[in-house]
Amino acid sequence: TTGRYEEIYRIVRPDGLIRWIQDRAFPILNERGEIYRIAGIAEDITAWKATEESLRASEERFRSLFEAAPVGIALLGADGHYLRINRVYCEMLGYSEVELLRLGTQRVTHPEDVAPGQQYYRELVEGKRDQYAHEKRLLTRDSRLIHALSASSAVRDRSGQLRYIVSMLLDITDRKRLQNEVLEISSLERRRIGHDLHDGLGQYLSGIAFKAKCLEEALHADAPASEPAATELVRLLNNAVSQARTVARGLDPV
Repeated sequence: TTGRYEEIYRIVRPDGLIRWIQDRAFPILNERGEIYRIAGIAEDITAWKATEESLRASEERFRSLFEAAPVGIALLGADGHYLRINRVYCEMLGYSEVELLRLGTQRVTHPEDVAPGQQYYRELVEGKRDQYAHEKRLLTRDSRLIHALSASSAVRDRSGQLRYIVSMLLDITDRKRLQNEVLEISSLERRRIGHDLHDGLGQYLSGIAFKAKCLEEALHADAPASEPAATELVRLLNNAVSQARTVARGLDPV
């Protein structure tokens, strides 16, 4: 044995306060190598214990938030590799945490979305930004393609050095599908309106314009004084026909 002794314990002061004490003792040898004295140091480490407990509580809160969060969360190092991944993130992609730690982020990202993500990540590492958010596509274990909103934030130490990056993923696949369906419905409705304008209103106005032209020719022979008004009516109707067809082509291009 080394003959050294160390112990941490609590004391209660006369005023009732509890303090943490660290005792350390070690032998002092004479010139023959024999112990002739024991030296000891008692140090008040209450502040250190409070800091330790605060860090432990903070870590526990973070762990609870990390695991209970309704979105996917991953911690990544400066090199872009996963450090830690929560349950939702794993379930979203269909991999275990061990598998994702081995695969890395690029293997589960759609090839076309890798380069933009790398650019954002470099800017975080280099300190050009502290956070970013963008949409990206991910590949699941069963080869499904999912759309996700990705938001990442840099966590730095007091000197500004990057410690790790917190990346959050929200699956927006259903929202994107609904958005595309709405756009498709809007496109179909736009084409229907264009078709109705061309074949309905456009043809109807053309018929009226033809009748107005006949009236103009009749007035030219029988009532010359009314001919200018008829000519103006024909012009307006022809303009209306032209505008209706232009709108129809814009809504339902051939």
